[in-house]
Amino acid sequence: MDTIRVQVAEPDMGTVALGERHPDHPEGEVFIVGRGEVEVALTPAVAARLQRGELVEVAPRQAAPPKQEVEPAERPQRPAAAVEQAPVEAEEAKPPRKGVKKGGL
Repeated sequence: MDTIRVQVAEPDMGTVALGERHPDHPEGEVFIVGRGEVEVALTPAVAARLQRGELVEVAPRQAAPPKQEVEPAERPQRPAAAVEQAPVEAEEAKPPRKGVKKGGL
């Protein structure tokens, strides 16, 4: 038996739209309540709830198109710029701060 995807027509009602054991259902049983899509077999019970508007068939999801291999674009080569670095000099001694005494609190 073919399977279809369904969802509850009024998911905020909090009622069970369908609870059924049937060998054609995936896993042999379905329990449909609340939000979300469920894969079910098109059993007479499912067909009746679809007809009464308690369940709504969800269109099958389209498979994503295959990703195409894209060659990375070549970056133009820039000439290495000569970076001039300033000479590193020893840090000059700083004069002591006024009003600050060493030791003691």
